[in-house]
Amino acid sequence: MKRIVRLMSDYCSSGLWAEEGMIEHSSLNLSKNLSKRIYEWVSTYEGWLDWSDPGNSPEPPLEEQEDFDKEGIEIWKQLIDELGDDYEVVYFGDKPNLDRHNFTSVDEYLEYCSLLGKNNKKTQIVTE
Repeated sequence: MKRIVRLMSDYCSSGLWAEEGMIEHSSLNLSKNLSKRIYEWVSTYEGWLDWSDPGNSPEPPLEEQEDFDKEGIEIWKQLIDELGDDYEVVYFGDKPNLDRHNFTSVDEYLEYCSLLGKNNKKTQIVTE
């Protein structure tokens, strides 16, 4: 049975989650490069929070959200490659209008964004 690892940004977290909760990068033997990318990605997310008044944190600019999401997709792909067949790597979409879905494949994620994009141009994502 494959172990599920979820890539999900959250405040004061490693950005990686399993059934038992947050997990440390070292438990997965990730490359230093990937671990650094994940921590920087989570740091970007944390930078959007007004720590003195979290409930009134302003919405980050759409362009920043899209850049954040593109980086999340690239990290997701690298996690899939590094962890191999023993893991199912899930991306927890936190982009506006994604309804906080758990995506199990990049294709599923891009298809979902494409469907949303037909109704809302702001949700479209271009990846290479």
